[in-house]
Amino acid sequence: MNLIKGMIYLKILVVDDTRLNLAFAESIIKKSNLDVELILVGNGMAALEAISKNEINIIILDIVMPGMTGIEVLKKIRSNQDNDNIRILMFTSINDKEILRECLENGATDYINKPIDEIEFISRIKVAIRECKYQNKIKDTQFFIIQKEKLVAIGELAAGIAHEINNPVGYVQSNVQTLKKYVDIIRNLSKEYEILINDFFVESTIEKIQRVLSEEEKEIITKLQNMDVQKERMKYDFIISDLDELFKESFDGLDRVTEIVQSLKNFARQDKINLIKPEDITKIMDETLIIAKNESKYYVDIYKEYEENLPEVGCIRNQIVQVFLNIIINAIQAIKTQGKSEKGNLYIKIYKDQDNIVCSIKDDGPGIGDSIKSNIFDPFFTTKDVGEGTGLGLSISYDLIVNKHKGEIILNTELGKGTNFIIKIPILTKSDN
Repeated sequence: MNLIKGMIYLKILVVDDTRLNLAFAESIIKKSNLDVELILVGNGMAALEAISKNEINIIILDIVMPGMTGIEVLKKIRSNQDNDNIRILMFTSINDKEILRECLENGATDYINKPIDEIEFISRIKVAIRECKYQNKIKDTQFFIIQKEKLVAIGELAAGIAHEINNPVGYVQSNVQTLKKYVDIIRNLSKEYEILINDFFVESTIEKIQRVLSEEEKEIITKLQNMDVQKERMKYDFIISDLDELFKESFDGLDRVTEIVQSLKNFARQDKINLIKPEDITKIMDETLIIAKNESKYYVDIYKEYEENLPEVGCIRNQIVQVFLNIIINAIQAIKTQGKSEKGNLYIKIYKDQDNIVCSIKDDGPGIGDSIKSNIFDPFFTTKDVGEGTGLGLSISYDLIVNKHKGEIILNTELGKGTNFIIKIPILTKSDN
């Protein structure tokens, strides 16, 4: 099944050893202007080969054929669980109820009588098409529900992690601030001692000129001189000067952790009634980039360009985070597969265009070929290796932007020249509030 711009295209395989029947069936289907792709074959072996190479949705299968009968073909098709969702209509001139019962027991879903009656033929095919579409919608809905449940579970996990991190970060921040105060006190005291020591040396030198020092005074001066040597050996002056920078970096790091925790909390917050609320799209993007940081920092340099004073959009925050995250992670993984020694680049641009806020997410990865570009938003379609992707991320993203937010998602890509996803989300108007 191919899903393009909301239209569903099905593949129908017609299997009959009589060319006249194939031609007649083809003419009826084409005349009915059904959104289907036809594949015509003349025997059972050719039918099995066509099924192995194509994603067939409906099969019209002749019962009486030389070499391999329709029932034998039917059994072979149903022996593979991957073919469970194919609708199979037996094509027959036989009125033997036992044979028809055998066909139905072995997995046929309907039958069409010969000679072909045009009205009956096209009616039964239309029923099969409706069943396929409903079946696919149910399957898609099931996976969307599963995906949503996974996101809820991830959100709860993220909330728990954020809470667990938040507590130790809080007291570490407090302790570091207190430690800085203590160090400042010790540093000030150290300066006072240094002033006193210097004064002592000055006074001792004057006295030395006037008289001979006592043994006790000599010993004190020797110890003080040794302390100067030890200070230099231990890099005391450098350590004192470096303290401010160390504390600054520590506070920056703790602020960063706090920012990540807040992003996790926002990501975990589930909008139970899915209300569309006013949101700043640039803040949502920044939040997403924080979540994706661990994945991105080794493989891409990110360049942001945000237009100033952008109006708010009406959106469900978590859903937009999910869309951005899907596209950004896909871009990073695509760049990663190139195996380059240098990092790739990810360019994010957000700006106003008429009644929409436009988010452009562009990478300089391998790009996507024309042969698969039209399938990129199909459910379960993926270019990743088996086990590395479900093929649901972009399909869900398309649904969230186009159907849930009444926006638009556009793919611009060229093999070898990178990929650019352009997402348009309507600006929130007064009537929306």
